[in-house]
Amino acid sequence: MSIPPEDIPVAQYCVPVDWTCADAGFVENLPPGVQAKAEALAGATLWALTAHQIGGCPVDLRPCAKNCGQWSSYMAAPVMSGTAGALGAQVGPWWAHIEQGQWVNTTCGCTTDCSCSWVPEVRLPAAGIVYNVSIDGATLDPSAWRVDNGVSLLRLDGGQWPKCQDMAAAPGAVGSFVVTWKEGSASDGLVAWAAGMLAVEYARACQGLDCGLPEGVTSISRQGVSWDIATSLFDEGLTGIREVDAVVRIFNPYGLRTPPTVWTPQTRSRVTTQYGGVV
Repeated sequence: MSIPPEDIPVAQYCVPVDWTCADAGFVENLPPGVQAKAEALAGATLWALTAHQIGGCPVDLRPCAKNCGQWSSYMAAPVMSGTAGALGAQVGPWWAHIEQGQWVNTTCGCTTDCSCSWVPEVRLPAAGIVYNVSIDGATLDPSAWRVDNGVSLLRLDGGQWPKCQDMAAAPGAVGSFVVTWKEGSASDGLVAWAAGMLAVEYARACQGLDCGLPEGVTSISRQGVSWDIATSLFDEGLTGIREVDAVVRIFNPYGLRTPPTVWTPQTRSRVTTQYGGVV
C-alpha cells in the first residue's frame, strides 16, 4: 500500500464529517494524510451527488450593475424632452440624474421612487445561503436584510443596496460591498453522519481493506482475452450505501446531475475565488 504524500493540498468542500460510525480506534490508527483525504472525498461525493445542494464553501460576492464602468460619450450630458424623443426607442428612453456627483443619462428605468445609485434588491447567482453582508467594511445586522426565493437579497432597515462599488477595494474597505454566500442548503447532523460513513469507506479502500463502495469495473472476455473496463463509480447517482443514499435522495430526490440554473442578463454578481498570493 502506498501512503499519499502529506504536502499535497486537499480540496475543501466544507462538509462536516462525523466519524462516530467508525469502529473504536479506526480514525486514530489511520496512516498520515488518509483522514483528510477521505473526508475531502466524502465531501466531494455528497456535493456532486446532491447536485451541489450540500457542501461547497462560502464565497464573497461583489455585486455591481453592468453599467458601473466609465460612462461613454452619450452619457456625458442630460438628455431630456425633445432630445430624448429624437434619440428614439433604439437607445432610450433616458432619465437624467446625478450619479456619484455627476449628471448622466441612463436606461436603468429609474422613476421618482428609486435612485439610480442604489437598488432595492440584489439577485444572487443561485439559490443558497447568505452568511454575512457588509458595506464599506461595516457588517449589517442580520435583521437588516432577508433572502426571498433563495436568490433575492432585500434590505429591511430602510436603506438600499449600492448599485456600484470599488472593485479594487479589499473586502472590508471603504467602497466595498460584500455578500458572503454559499450555493445550496446548510449541512446538518444528518449530512455529517452520512459524510462520516462515506469517509470510513474511502479510508478503508485507501488501505486496501474491504469497503462498501462499488468497484466500478466490468470484466469482459472476448476470444480468450479479458479486459477490465472502468465504468462510472456512481453511475445511477447513488453510492450503494443505503444510509448515505437516503441522505442523497433527501437533497436530490430527482437524481439531478447538476444544479438547475436560470441565467438572465440582470445577473451581475462577481465571485471572488482567489486573493493574490493565496493558492
